[in-house]
Amino acid sequence: MFALAKHFLAHVLPHVTRPLLVLWNEVIALLFFLIAIPATLSAITHFRRSEQDPHDLLGAIVAAIFAAVMIYFAVTSWLRARRLSR
Repeated sequence: MFALAKHFLAHVLPHVTRPLLVLWNEVIALLFFLIAIPATLSAITHFRRSEQDPHDLLGAIVAAIFAAVMIYFAVTSWLRARRLSR
């Protein structure tokens, strides 16, 4: 009986886990992208304010780096999901 269950799971599990992994990576990519949107808007706001107040330049740089990292994570997660779906 256990051999039959093991045989069944060996055939079914790969066909179930692959779509779940693809979906997981796509959802994570969306979350990273959604986190990057306010960071990008904050960087733009700080850059515009840095013309009047030079102290805002550091905030603009930090926000831009954070946004770039989040966009990088989003793109790589989406590419990983695309690679897994093939």
